[in-house]
Amino acid sequence: MSEDYEEDYLIEDIEVFAEFLRSQYVKVYTAYPPETSKNPTEQEKFNYDVREQIKDVMQQYELDQLITISQIAEIITNDPNVEKIDQGFLVNMDSVVEITQKIEGAIFQSAFSKLSAQDKINCGWNPETNKMEFWPK
Repeated sequence: MSEDYEEDYLIEDIEVFAEFLRSQYVKVYTAYPPETSKNPTEQEKFNYDVREQIKDVMQQYELDQLITISQIAEIITNDPNVEKIDQGFLVNMDSVVEITQKIEGAIFQSAFSKLSAQDKINCGWNPETNKMEFWPK
């Protein structure tokens, strides 16, 4: 499957793997403080503040309120490089990296939406990028 890695990995239970990816991502994200510079710009201050607020959201809400196991399983199974076989799913490290980035994006989207609903940041749809965007109050 992959030219960068010699081995493919077998996912026998997609829900267990999805739960592992989600819990590890949230655990790592909430464990480390964001980096700061000596003279932060307004954007850096906003990024720091939002990161701290996202950590609070991740700790405040049940993980299923950010992204469900079935949503993660769908991200995994919809990856074009993940192969369904009788024993489960074959995946390579390149795909795991891409899958993790998609999960991260979904978690952030959910967390940003919750912050916007709490009136802590602004959000709106950008028709040029066809994406929701967030900015400081």
